[in-house]
Amino acid sequence: MPYGNLEATFNTRKLMQGDPNSVADYALKVSQTGAATVNEVREIIDLDPVEDGDMTPTQVAQEIADKAAEQEAAKADESNNEKPAKKEDKDAS
Repeated sequence: MPYGNLEATFNTRKLMQGDPNSVADYALKVSQTGAATVNEVREIIDLDPVEDGDMTPTQVAQEIADKAAEQEAAKADESNNEKPAKKEDKDAS
């Protein structure tokens, strides 16, 4: 080999990819069905991964719903623990 240990690789993914509308439609479908994680969808549309992107959108939605339910329960407990204000006797005149 006249060029040493050089190796050529070709990324044919872009060549095999459909038009932008088809790619967007596919990415939307796999994310809505929970078939792909956020980072997998970002890889499909050639974007870098994000932190905590290894969860499916349905897992993310469930996590948000769980946190909201915890907050509502905490508010309910807080309001139940508050003592009602004393009512003044209106008859004491």
